[in-house]
Amino acid sequence: MVVRKIILLLALTGMITTMNGCLWVAAGAGAGAGYVAYRNGQLVTPADVSVERAADATAAALRELNLPEVSRNVSMEGITFVSRDPDDKKITIFCEKRTDASCNILIRVGNFGDQDTSRLIQNTIDDHL
Repeated sequence: MVVRKIILLLALTGMITTMNGCLWVAAGAGAGAGYVAYRNGQLVTPADVSVERAADATAAALRELNLPEVSRNVSMEGITFVSRDPDDKKITIFCEKRTDASCNILIRVGNFGDQDTSRLIQNTIDDHL
């Protein structure tokens, strides 16, 4: 019985350590409340504002953080910003349209993501919404 529990524990530990790329870290309070998820190196935050308003807040946040706006691309799906941090890591921010009055803000820093920098950018965007 003890051996069986040890094997099960080892199997679960192995699964957890190999699935870190698929791990969701979510924070929410009740049904209908917003969430913030960090998945596959990307921070995903819903916003109850239009894509245009989220884009204005994103541009203001980049200016406040002294991050250059390298490019801005508008498409049917939303608005994509590309910037560079002081270490020349690429920062991609995508304001993805959900409805006319809501969107998702997706932030990726570097190839594999930087959760702390992503959250700093998101918090600064929130300050401008």
